Amino acid sequence: MPSKILKFFRKPKEHENDSVDYLCKFVRLDGEKIGESIAVDDKWLLIKHGAEILGIPLDCIIAVSEEIIVGKFNKKEARKIGKKWKDKCTDELKYDEVG
Repeated sequence: MPSKILKFFRKPKEHENDSVDYLCKFVRLDGEKIGESIAVDDKWLLIKHGAEILGIPLDCIIAVSEEIIVGKFNKKEARKIGKKWKDKCTDELKYDEVG
């Protein structure tokens, strides 16, 4: 009986990893807080890290609960992806304001 009740509260498989589950959470690497998650774009978790944005591959995520725990990732690549994402979003905002 308890297993039937638990199934009622489980998310369906297709909604198991909704991007909403990753937003507005502190992100930790090796126990140290490295930023806060702000978006999910394609296969990247975007986090605010000081004045910059980092794009961390979703497959580097180890656990998601109150915080997001990530494993090692290429920081140079993360900065590049974050900058590209930020530039894209800024361009879209400028275009929307003009139109």
